[in-house]
Amino acid sequence: MSWFTKIALRNRSIVGLAVLAVLLAGVYAVTSLKQELIPDLNFPYLTVFTVDYGASAKDVERTVTTPLEQAVKTTSGVKEYDSFSNDGISIITVEYEFGTDMKARQAEVQQAVSGVQAMLPATAQPPQVAALNLGGMPVVQLAVTSDLPSQELATLLGTRVVPRLQGIDGVQAVTLSGVEQMQLYIQLKTDQILAKGVSPAQIMAAVTQANVTAGAGSVTSGTLVYPITVSATAETEKALEDLVLPSPQAAAAAMAAAGGGAAAGMSSASTGSTAATATAPVTLGDVATVKIAPAPLTAITRTNGKSSVGISVTKASSGNTVDIANAVADEVAALGSLPGQTKVVTVIDQATFIKDSISSLLREGLIGALFAIIVIWVFLRSWRSTLIAGLSIPLSVVGALIILWSRGDSLNMLTLGGLTIAIGRVIDDSIVVIENIHRHLQEGDSIRTAAFTGTREVAGAITASTLTTVAVFLPLGFVHGLASEFFRPFALTVTFALLCSLAVALMVVPVVATWLLSKRQVGHRDERELTGLQNAYLPALKWALGHKVVTLVAAVAVFLGTMALTPYLKTNLFDNSGQATMAVTQTMPPGTSLDATMRAAEKVEAVLQQTPGVHIYQVTGGNTGSLFGAGGGTNASASQATFAITLDPGADKNAVLEQVRAGVAGLRNAGTIAVNG
Repeated sequence: MSWFTKIALRNRSIVGLAVLAVLLAGVYAVTSLKQELIPDLNFPYLTVFTVDYGASAKDVERTVTTPLEQAVKTTSGVKEYDSFSNDGISIITVEYEFGTDMKARQAEVQQAVSGVQAMLPATAQPPQVAALNLGGMPVVQLAVTSDLPSQELATLLGTRVVPRLQGIDGVQAVTLSGVEQMQLYIQLKTDQILAKGVSPAQIMAAVTQANVTAGAGSVTSGTLVYPITVSATAETEKALEDLVLPSPQAAAAAMAAAGGGAAAGMSSASTGSTAATATAPVTLGDVATVKIAPAPLTAITRTNGKSSVGISVTKASSGNTVDIANAVADEVAALGSLPGQTKVVTVIDQATFIKDSISSLLREGLIGALFAIIVIWVFLRSWRSTLIAGLSIPLSVVGALIILWSRGDSLNMLTLGGLTIAIGRVIDDSIVVIENIHRHLQEGDSIRTAAFTGTREVAGAITASTLTTVAVFLPLGFVHGLASEFFRPFALTVTFALLCSLAVALMVVPVVATWLLSKRQVGHRDERELTGLQNAYLPALKWALGHKVVTLVAAVAVFLGTMALTPYLKTNLFDNSGQATMAVTQTMPPGTSLDATMRAAEKVEAVLQQTPGVHIYQVTGGNTGSLFGAGGGTNASASQATFAITLDPGADKNAVLEQVRAGVAGLRNAGTIAVNG
């Protein structure tokens, strides 16, 4: 490996420019790296989610789940699939091997289920195929409280808040929970329908055409053609009551064009004996009572016991969690004073913990680097040699970050942990090289000779040592399954940092030594003269060599004693992260109504309110708006309430967890309650 050193010494100016370029590129890479809590995890699971409102569980299984299963199992790479059919919902989970190209599989499954969509009931919504992604969890969870009527609040959020949050770069979706939606109710007057010979198809066609935008030809002016569109809107009860019902023939044509031909035909057949052509225009108000009223709530949200609206902000896979959370905070602050005493507060903010964790790891890394440099100075007693050896730390770390950035990896707990571990090791090669160069200078060699000879003598040793350490960490990146998703970034970070440190030791250190060291600065030392460290170490070495059996027995005893402690180590995928948040999931028996679930949730809210250290809590029952938890207002979601809890700064999270668990353990008729960190 000495030829690297020879090339570097012959092109010292180029090496200097290369070091400067690496540092500048490193500054850009560090500022461009995404900041996340953990690496982006690519779970090999797809979910096919289909809603068929009003259908029973048996009907869903027979008419929705079974055809979709037949389509899914014909796609390639399927390891296993499971299905779940409930009232109005069909969920199929498809599992693949880790390492599968999930984008390709998702496109294939979507194509397969779309091919059988015509076989599904007309009331079934198109199947949604989505990949399981932890990044789909909310980056920021907000709560909105207000004195405004629910419909005015929904309009306010929909026009002033949601669009601003949705416009943030990297945001995938902004979801509202606990918003009251308005719904059109039409109650038919049976006697009037029979008397006027009106079919349900005519009513459906009138309502369908009440809010439509259609083309009405075009106008040519010179060389330009202008399309003409006609819009019809009916948004009030009076406007809907005044709708003129079309003739049966026109209604059938309109329903067929809208995809409801089958429904129209069936409706016409059921009233064929009484259908007659009306001699005078018949309006919707003549044959039905029209009312616009709030729809039954599919989700209810409360914050600190008060009714609220929840806002969940999720990021796209390419989004930066910290940047998005900061942008959300800026947008909320920019909203200013909202009408009706409307307040927007943050319940969960992932960026806070990510920034704290990254800052903590960076601080620990800098402290470790500082102590490493101090140790070098204590032994070499030369600030010039210490500076030269210390260069390997920033250059190796920056080099590793550049490679991570080029790969599209993020700055997270595992990559930063890898860098922290590597800091203590990356300096070793440079210490060995600079110490040997230092020794050659003391023995009288010129600086050029000392730089080349000193590096050449230890090049093989430091290369073998570095590659040995690489051989320990690199295989972690090639294990199979979920562990690979976690440890690949960690293993690659350590590997990149170590390889960069080897390059620095072989090429940069000898070049910088020629600029900063000289024989006059290092002095002269007789190699037969023992140092203080050697005088302290030699007696211990002589004793160990003179008592080989005792030394080996002591080493084996320490090893066995250490291994005997392993049964006392806890085993877990994720330990308590220390983040000042926690979650509670409350599950009531199947079939429990949403109102009953929220009444039971009040018992948990009372426990949280009385628990010291709880800063803010938000409970959402029913349809949360997410694909994997949504039940569309069915019993599957109505019977469950989830709590997002943020603790006071400095609160003992473990103590709060135990207090909450003890508090909910004594609750009666509150379902099954799980408290998680």
